Amino acid sequence: MSTSASKVFNFGGEVKSRAGWGIVLGIVMVILGLLLIVHPLLAARLTTNFIGSILIIAGISEIGQALRAHIEGRLFRGCCSALCTVLRESYWS
Repeated sequence: MSTSASKVFNFGGEVKSRAGWGIVLGIVMVILGLLLIVHPLLAARLTTNFIGSILIIAGISEIGQALRAHIEGRLFRGCCSALCTVLRESYWS
């Protein structure tokens, strides 16, 4: 019994030790939210850049996956899909 008692997880202490980060991140999110409400064009541009960069990264990873494919049909289809994704996002970003 003494060994299982020493392995008890201190949930309250764990939550208290990480509460500071939650407060800091909450304050940062409120400040960023207020800035984006005040400047809606900036918010639109940042959102477009963020989503565009994510999709460009997804396109590059699709190219990598397509190059790893061993079946020719999958390779061609994957390369076409990746190329379309990268071109579409580089055009609209």
